[in-house]
Order: sequence, then C-alpha cells, then structure tokens
Amino acid sequence: MLSIPVYLALASLLVVAASRAVLPVPRRSAAVLVLLPLLFTGGAMLRDTAYAPADIGWNVEPLAGAREEYGVERTAPGIFTDITSQIAPWRHAVHRAWRAGEWPLVNPGLLCGDLLAGTAQAAPFYPLVLLTVWLPFPVFLTLQTAFAFLVAALGAWLFFADHELGELPSLLGAAGWAFSSFVAFWIHWPMGVAVGWLPLVLLGGRRVVRAPGTRSALLLAVALACPLLAGHPETGVHLVLFGALWAAIEWLVARPAKPGATVAAGLAGGTLALALSAVALLPILEALPQTFEHAWRQSAAAWARRSVPWPDALHHLAASAVPFAFGVPGEVEPPVPGPWRMPGTSYVGSVLLPLALLGLSRRGEPRRWAFAAFAVAGLAAGVQAPGISEAIAKVPLFDVSLNERLFFVGGFGLVALAALG
Repeated sequence: MLSIPVYLALASLLVVAASRAVLPVPRRSAAVLVLLPLLFTGGAMLRDTAYAPADIGWNVEPLAGAREEYGVERTAPGIFTDITSQIAPWRHAVHRAWRAGEWPLVNPGLLCGDLLAGTAQAAPFYPLVLLTVWLPFPVFLTLQTAFAFLVAALGAWLFFADHELGELPSLLGAAGWAFSSFVAFWIHWPMGVAVGWLPLVLLGGRRVVRAPGTRSALLLAVALACPLLAGHPETGVHLVLFGALWAAIEWLVARPAKPGATVAAGLAGGTLALALSAVALLPILEALPQTFEHAWRQSAAAWARRSVPWPDALHHLAASAVPFAFGVPGEVEPPVPGPWRMPGTSYVGSVLLPLALLGLSRRGEPRRWAFAAFAVAGLAAGVQAPGISEAIAKVPLFDVSLNERLFFVGGFGLVALAALG
C-alpha cells in the first residue's frame, strides 16, 4: 500500500503550492482535484501495480498461444504497443540511471547503448519524474500517470477560477479537460503529459498581461518549462503558439496600462523557461537533425499530407465531434479512409456538448468568442482542413510538426465553453 499514501501526500503538496503561489483553492475543490485521477489510476494504486498496458504481450507469440491456459480473455489493444515497446522501457532506463546515481545520458538496454537524454520522450529531467524516481518502477509509472491527470485538472481549475466562473463550473471544466478524449487517450505518452499543461500556459499569458510582475513571469516560466521537459517538445511548440495567441486576446480585451511592463514580464518568463529546460532541449536539438523522422517531415511527401479535400475534412469533423456515432473508436474503421487516424480528438464527452452550446449562446459574454475560436482552430487543424493546415505549417518550427495533433486545442475550447455554460 505504497502508492496511495505517497500520491495523496505529494498531490496535496502540489495543490497547496498552487493555492499559495497562483490562486487560493478552497478545501472542497482541492479534495476533488486530488481525488479525480484515482477514477483512472485508483485500482492500480490499491494493488501497487503499474497503470499501463503491460498485458499487451499476450497479443503476440509466444504468449498468445497460452492465453486460454492462463484464462486471459481481454488485453490492451495493439494501438498501445508504443507504451510497452518504447515509452516504458525509456522510462525504465531513466529510472535505473537516477537510482544508480548516474546522469541519464545513455540507454544501455538498446543496441550497444543509445541516446537517453537526447531521446525527447524519455523525459529524464521532468520535475515530476525527479520527484518520484525513488519509488519502485511499477508505482513510479502509475504515479506519473496520476500526476499527469492532476496537472491537467488543477491547471484547468485555476484557469477557469481566474476567470471568476465559480467553484462548480471550474470543477466541471477541470474534470472535462483532464478526461477529454485527447488527454485521456494520450496520457501514457509524453505528448499527453505535455498537453495537460495548456491551461497553465494560457493562465501565465493572462497574468502577464493583466498583472505584469515577477510572480506572473515566474508562473509563465514554470508553465512553459514543464511541458518542454515533459518529453514532447513538438507539443511545447504548439503550447507556445497558442499561449501567445491567448495573451494577444487578453491584450485586446484588457488594454494593459503598462504595456512595457507586460512585454518585459513575458520576455522574462519565456527566457527563464528556455534556461530551465536547456538541459533537456540542447541534447535533443543536437540529435534531431540526424534522425530519419526530421528528414521525412521536411520532405515533399510530408507536405502533401498537410491537408485533405473538404468532403473528407467534413467527414473527419463529424467523427471527431461525435465519434461513438460511428462505433467504438479503435474497433471500427473511420468513416473516410486516408491520413486521418488520430485516436484522441477534440471530443470531450456528450455531457459537456449541450453545456458548450449554452456557453456559446450567452449574450454579452465576450469570452465565448475567444473560447469558440480555440475550438474551431483546433478542430480545423485536427481534421486537416485545406488552406488552414498549410497556413499553420508556414509558421517556423510548425513545418516539421504534426499539426493534426492540435485537436487538443479544440477540446479545450469546447471544455471552456461548457464551463461558461
């Protein structure tokens, strides 16, 4: 029974720290936020096992032939193969290195030694990895997932509470974001961990505009540095863009009295974030140009896949907004074949969609248009709409990014509208 007491203690400390440094969190909301991740990870914590698709080996030989003998009926689907063959082994190499008192520079378990610090998804310097690396590996894996859910929920609660939406709407938004299709599916991958930081990045931009100063700059720096350290710098680039867009919206709405102070705080926060994450980014930047993936993403073939025809994009939009209308995602073919293949979309659950429509219909509420713009932009990028996808790809660094992953921005826009509703 190691997992639950350790999680409750560390999660409570994180919520208390956020309450003192960012915005007071009432005890009732704090308790709900700490307990929310247990809806997914609680069973594994009670057993002190790994919350991960560790049973996927039963899907292939030699274990597949022994399924009946051992009574194995249902296992994780093959789409989670990445977790058992890449993500978990990388994390194990990081876990082993830190516990042995070594810098996590080389992975001895791959070939004759392979990059570890330069392998972005290993995330060897992510603060929540360092906080829990002393635990047994299965417990470590489970707590990493629980903390990813907690960061997403806590960040969303702080963002909505800062907009003075009230305690209950903020909790609704927190649960909606943490358990949205994109976050919940990708939570085992570093991309899902990084995506969870989106609300705090937006809040950092909001604070820098409305209350420029040291505290706001530090909030922005932490909100930007942590997803960069989380193991998915591509998502970090996406977060920086939409954080800047949200700051621009806040600027237009609030008209800061001291624009110079706002710019200075924003630059200070961004510079500090780069300094804090340099230990992880520099090895990645050195290794990246040597990879096949980097060369392929710059190729003409990759550019040809930036968008799909409008009829296909509209079919993809329907499958993203109401995926269960076509069957269980992952068990049925998408309505239109082709490059659209994202398991996690902008879907946030049928319970929140009517509330999102209510939020959109609130007259005299200027924020609804900003949230709606995020929903539309994320959906358009996710379904690879013609023109829009190419325009995004012309932004520096976005030319080598898989921008259909911006589905998560659309999901957050829908959750924000639901909280407003």
